[in-house]
Amino acid sequence: MSDFYLTRFAQLLGIRHLGMEGNWFVAQLTPTVEHENGMKTVHGGLLTAIMDDTAGTLMYSDVGKPVAFTTSMSTEFIVKAVVGEVLTVKARIIVTDKIANEAVVTVEVSQWGKVVARSDSRWRHVTPVHLRKKKKVALSAE
Repeated sequence: MSDFYLTRFAQLLGIRHLGMEGNWFVAQLTPTVEHENGMKTVHGGLLTAIMDDTAGTLMYSDVGKPVAFTTSMSTEFIVKAVVGEVLTVKARIIVTDKIANEAVVTVEVSQWGKVVARSDSRWRHVTPVHLRKKKKVALSAE
């Protein structure tokens, strides 16, 4: 079990957070027939979604930054993934730019120990409007 926040989207997909292994955040998912494409293998959209969500979970955990969003994502599908067999998803932050409030996260999805897909995504930290400190505006004496 993990202390990382499990989004409603992750719950809908069936993602299970396992926690950290070294500098990798690890999650798992067992795809079902609902996750199949027309060729009866795991849909690439599911693979992309679990890579994005797992990277996001890792980014949300970054100290002092309540929210992050994906600005770009490069995805590579290597071999087909089989429905009904566990997929292991590992994400780690590989570059952080504190000045620009950005980071790059690499993610690998494997099945039976073999990488089936990988991605590199760029993330930007933001503070949501409702969490921002309000600036006091001086009133002019006109």
